Amino acid sequence: MNDKTVENIRKLIHFLDKISYIPALSISILFFIFFLEIFISPFDWISLCSIYLLGSLIGFLIFTYDRNYISQKIENEEFDQIVLDALCWGIIGSIFHGIGIFILIKGLLILAYIVDENFLSDKHIKKENRLKIGLILYSSLNSFSKLAGLVIVLLVFYTFGISILLNVFDQIYLGNFQVLFQPFVICFVISGIVLLLDHDTEQFAIYNMNLNLNTGSKDLVKGILGCCFYASGIFILFRGIIGISFQEERKNKSQIRSEKKIENFVIYSNPIK
Repeated sequence: MNDKTVENIRKLIHFLDKISYIPALSISILFFIFFLEIFISPFDWISLCSIYLLGSLIGFLIFTYDRNYISQKIENEEFDQIVLDALCWGIIGSIFHGIGIFILIKGLLILAYIVDENFLSDKHIKKENRLKIGLILYSSLNSFSKLAGLVIVLLVFYTFGISILLNVFDQIYLGNFQVLFQPFVICFVISGIVLLLDHDTEQFAIYNMNLNLNTGSKDLVKGILGCCFYASGIFILFRGIIGISFQEERKNKSQIRSEKKIENFVIYSNPIK
């Protein structure tokens, strides 16, 4: 892309950022207003909570992340730190009544901007700089994997109703502990533990190369376990895949450096007579 096209994309990203939060905020407020029907029909509280309260919470979480994190990065033009944030949150929001469509478009534009700015110029085509894209993607996934997983869990209960979970509690209260061994409950507990224990694995800048070599493997295992409940750990899994690929790239790079050191040592140890 030429410089004018890139500049137009940058301006469009800033424009969309000013309006992308409106659908999520609107549906959050609207669903909460509908939820207030609970004061008129208190006996329908399960249905009202399953549909309107959860719907309002989902919209609010998407709105909050977009305004408090993604927009801050866009305002500072730190696009390389949110290359996947906007894209993935846009997909999740679009599943929920299409409220993430502007966030999704914003994410696609950010991705196009980052690719052009960082990977299409001659200086970035070199093999030794391939690590940068892995670091950018890992850093972006690192910031929202846990919260996105929580929103997926909320979407599940929004779809199927919280009566499923309430029924489990009722069975436990009645002494029927066999309900705890149902696949739905087991998977929910496993994914819940994974999401609760997940945290930002590294506090590092985009160009920091000191990522722990075990991090990718741990993320991969956590992601697989987290995906057992309606793929709520999918972003942790993606993070693990990128982390492992990143590890292999670092190993290859270290091996090349070691071979060069050995080669230089041999040359200097055996000077030509």
